[in-house]
Amino acid sequence: MSFVAGCGNASQNTSTQEQLPEKIIIQAPPAPPTASLLKMVNSKPFGDQVQIELILYKTVEEATARVIKGEADFTILPVNTAAKLYNKGIDISLDSVTTWGILYLLSSEDAISKWQDLKGKEVYVGAQGASPDIITRYLMKKNNVSSSDVDLKYANSPEIAQMLIQGMIKTAVLPEPMVTQVLSRNKSVRIKLDFQREWQSVEKTSGLPQAGLVVKNKFIKEYPFAWANFRKSYQQALEQTVADPNSVAALVEQKFQIPGQVFVKSMARTNLKFVSAEHARADVEHYLSKLLSFSPDMVGGKLPDEKFYLAK
Repeated sequence: MSFVAGCGNASQNTSTQEQLPEKIIIQAPPAPPTASLLKMVNSKPFGDQVQIELILYKTVEEATARVIKGEADFTILPVNTAAKLYNKGIDISLDSVTTWGILYLLSSEDAISKWQDLKGKEVYVGAQGASPDIITRYLMKKNNVSSSDVDLKYANSPEIAQMLIQGMIKTAVLPEPMVTQVLSRNKSVRIKLDFQREWQSVEKTSGLPQAGLVVKNKFIKEYPFAWANFRKSYQQALEQTVADPNSVAALVEQKFQIPGQVFVKSMARTNLKFVSAEHARADVEHYLSKLLSFSPDMVGGKLPDEKFYLAK
């Protein structure tokens, strides 16, 4: 799924230093961080000089395949996935972190209010081996609950959301805006644990840096002016989206098939904030170090070096 904004070639009067590409390709999931990209693309930050294509990917595997092939200039990715690709030698950098935790534990069981209450319970989690699974098991361990104490079940998040709505399951881990979708359609389900607060409680860090903007280094070298203008426009769009979710609700409903008002409500629990990679580095390194100790493959077997963090 993709759409295009703008048309035509780069201006013939642009200096070499400010040379613009004919086209910029962005890929992102149909999720809250991408709402800002919808807003940005719709505003045509380069006027009609640059064609912008936004591809909405369905799976992280689909996105990583394009990154590896160099087919996307900018990509919204889980931070650990970006680190893993970098450690494999893919010529990318982390530009910024924009998603600081969107995971929650939901349940229709009144008896569940803390991690220890999950012992002996069935808990559904999306994407076995991916960050929601690893973060869930990590936080359980930090709260003295082992994976063997809980009957962990795996499915994709949309399927889990539907099962919760229909009352087929009682407890699950989900991201926003699916949390809001479930709460609005099954009144017996409640939020039991906020993963962002839980992470801050056990790790004493400022946030949970889950996803960010990754850029192809070749693009920066060839079009430094376009890169600078892109990230500035994206930051402004993200801040505007956080301040006024209604301003992008119609676009979200059209492109993501998520009801606009569900998106607006979900933003209250969606921790979006633009932080440049160099300023987010301490939190990212802490986060990746915990994933590395718990599941080395999640970050490619080692922490990325300083070149992973793009500096202005």
